[in-house]
Amino acid sequence: MMPRITQAQADAAAAAAARFWPEFSRRWPWTRAPALAPIYQLAGEQTVSLLRAFPALQWSNQARWYRRVVRDTPAIIALTPEALRAELSALASNVAAQPLDIRAVHTLVYLPDTDETAAAPSVAKTLLASSAQDTPLYIAQLAHEILNCFCQTDWDGQTLRSGLRRTSGALVDGETHGAALNDLLLDAMLLQYLPAATAISIHDLIESAQGPYWRIVQTLAARLRGVPALAALFGSGADTLARFENSLGTALDTPAAAIRLDSLTAAHDWTGLRSLLGD
Repeated sequence: MMPRITQAQADAAAAAAARFWPEFSRRWPWTRAPALAPIYQLAGEQTVSLLRAFPALQWSNQARWYRRVVRDTPAIIALTPEALRAELSALASNVAAQPLDIRAVHTLVYLPDTDETAAAPSVAKTLLASSAQDTPLYIAQLAHEILNCFCQTDWDGQTLRSGLRRTSGALVDGETHGAALNDLLLDAMLLQYLPAATAISIHDLIESAQGPYWRIVQTLAARLRGVPALAALFGSGADTLARFENSLGTALDTPAAAIRLDSLTAAHDWTGLRSLLGD
């Protein structure tokens, strides 16, 4: 069992993040550029809000990921849409990034020093965010990727783990499992969070271009009651993932439910997902 995190502890973590945020503009003057400053402000507001909304984020070894500096580079980088595409293309050969697509916000998970040994593992996360806030559901994308950055993350010398995502090797071309299910669980969290903390309603999500996906997220969220999904995303411990997988299988009355959810979601098989979830 993961230790209980009180709301007071979550509020304290949110307050600490709010106090830290001006560091971006003090240390890196380019973050004050008119096109970029609003993104840093928005990322800060969402980080503080998410920390307050989900005390379980304090379980993670990435609870303060936003403070990390790698080679004098901040953990959050706002870019123009063109610069974002160029940056992702340049990094794709040596960074465990999410698949390159049209999303406006991406998370990079990588080893800052690939020569490090398993005895002293170190993993870094960087949030790349487009300055184009007019992208549909931009706030939802940003909140999703901030949660992604909070996921418990480690490297054992062979497998890079971030939440349920497991990549064989530290590079993007390694075999990856669990990424789609990880995203599905994060979005189930957002169904609770977005209507309470932003102007986005569940109706907005259901009626968007990704409506079929969000309907599946809504169905899954209802089936997750009693399933230790937050512990699987943000907790540690050798048996954390096993407890989640066993509990999910019981909740869905399906052997290897986690594997099936992951593969069906990755394939965008909405019909198969609705059948699995009994919708």
